[in-house]
Amino acid sequence: MLNIKIKYSYNQLDDDGKLRRKYQRKKDNAKHSGIGCELTFDDFRDLMIEAGLRSSDLGWTGRKYVLARYNDTGTYKKGNCRFITQHENLLEQKTSEKSRIASRNNIMKLNKTFPRELLNKLAKEGQQRSPYFKEQHKRAMERRAKLDQSKVGDKNPMFGKHWITNGVISKVWSDDMGPIPEGFRPGHNHPNRRPNKKT
Repeated sequence: MLNIKIKYSYNQLDDDGKLRRKYQRKKDNAKHSGIGCELTFDDFRDLMIEAGLRSSDLGWTGRKYVLARYNDTGTYKKGNCRFITQHENLLEQKTSEKSRIASRNNIMKLNKTFPRELLNKLAKEGQQRSPYFKEQHKRAMERRAKLDQSKVGDKNPMFGKHWITNGVISKVWSDDMGPIPEGFRPGHNHPNRRPNKKT
C-alpha cells in the first residue's frame, strides 16, 4: 500500500511520470556523449519550475525546450545549465564550435613557430613520464613474455615443421613426411609479398 501511495504522489509531481522519464533520458544521453551530469531529479524539476515549463514543453523540435549548458561547456549541474529552446541551443552550439575552431587555429599557428622534431621530442618525453604509459608498457612486455614462453620448444605449433613452396602454393612440411616433393623448395610464398626483382 505504501508503494502505491509513493507512485501516485510521483505521478502528480511529474505529470504522469513523463518528467522523470525525460530526466533519465537526459542523463543517459549525457553519459553516452561523455558529459558529466551531476543534476538530481529534484534539481531538474527545480529548473523546470524556474523556467515555468511542464514536461509537455520539452522536446527536440525548434520550439520545444531542452536542458543546455552555458557556452556548451562543463558538466550538467546547478548553475551551469538552464532550459532554452532547441533553436537557441543549436545557435549556441554553432557559436561554441566557432570558438573551438579559432582556438585550434591559434594552437596550430603556435606550433609552426617550433621545429617539428622538438615538438615530437617533447611529446614523447611527456608520454614516457606518464604513469598511464608506464603501466601500459609494463603490461605489453608481460604479454609479450607470456607469448614468447608459449612458443618455446614443442609448445610452438611449428615445432619440427617448415614451409615449402613451388612459387605459387605454400604448405607446411616436416621431415617425417619424407623428402620435399619435386618442384618445391624450402620457403614461403606470401600472397602480399612483392616479388624480388631480378637484375
